[in-house]
Amino acid sequence: MVHLIEKLYGPFFAASDWHAAVMTGSGLLTILMLAIMECLLSVDNAVVLAAQTQGLHDQKLEKEALVYGLWGAYLFRFIAIGMGTYLMRFWGIKALGAVYLLYMSVHFFLRTAPS
Repeated sequence: MVHLIEKLYGPFFAASDWHAAVMTGSGLLTILMLAIMECLLSVDNAVVLAAQTQGLHDQKLEKEALVYGLWGAYLFRFIAIGMGTYLMRFWGIKALGAVYLLYMSVHFFLRTAPS
C-alpha cells in the first residue's frame, strides 16, 4: 500500500519535476492556472459549508463543522488527485472520458438548439 502511495504521489515531490515547473514559462503558467482553480474550488467549498452549517445555531458547533468540512474537502481532493493520476495511465479510461465529454457537449447543444 505504501509503495502505491509513493508511486502515485512521488512525482509531486521530485526535484526534477519542481525544477521543470518553476523554471519554465509553461510550468509557471500551469501553476498559475492551478492556483486560480484552487481558489475557485475553495470559495465554492466555503459557500457550501457555510450554507450547511448555518442551521446549527451554536457558534462552537458551526466552527467545528467548518473546520472538519474544509479538512475533509482537502483530503478528498488529495485522494482524487492520486486516483486521477493512477487512472490516467490507462488509455481506455482516457478514451471513456473523451467520449463522455463529447456526449455532454453534443447533448448540451442539441438540447439548447432553437426549434
